[in-house]
Amino acid sequence: MPKPVDWKGEWKGRKPGSYAWYEIQDAIDYHEEFSKPKIVYPNICKQPEFTFDQSGIYTNQKTFIIPTDDLYLLGILNSSVSMFLFTQMFPKLRGDFYEPGWVYFQNFPIHVVDPSNTAEVQQRDQIINLVGKMLELLRYNPTTPQETEQLQGFITATTKFLDSLVTNHYGLADEDVRILESTT
Repeated sequence: MPKPVDWKGEWKGRKPGSYAWYEIQDAIDYHEEFSKPKIVYPNICKQPEFTFDQSGIYTNQKTFIIPTDDLYLLGILNSSVSMFLFTQMFPKLRGDFYEPGWVYFQNFPIHVVDPSNTAEVQQRDQIINLVGKMLELLRYNPTTPQETEQLQGFITATTKFLDSLVTNHYGLADEDVRILESTT
């Protein structure tokens, strides 16, 4: 029942007003996060499918958002390291889908860069630059079949190189990478 207009003190029920039982009655303060740059990903997916939005789109309940403009994080999340972690940490659903919900995702191990370690900072910067280039490639609209083929080749090569940067950044040896690739 709505809070009576003349009520004094704390009310444990709904806010004042003439609401139907199904209407929103509380502030949804996080709505401002949608207008910020953010990483967007589906709540059910077969592999890591993280994208970046700067346009302020509002997503529906079938996606999650991470309100950040961190391209380093975006690069890590779309890597084979991330895919391996999906297989180890997230519930596997019918049809080999995963559900990267917050309850599981909150413990996802993202390598934190030591700002005093020059090599780590350089690796992070390379990842950020390559993710930026990948976003540019993905925005390009080819007009001929040859351009489409060439673009796909650039995307494939960039993805592979970016993935090698991430596995190197995580300190994975060649044998680790082979194991990682065989399980994903």
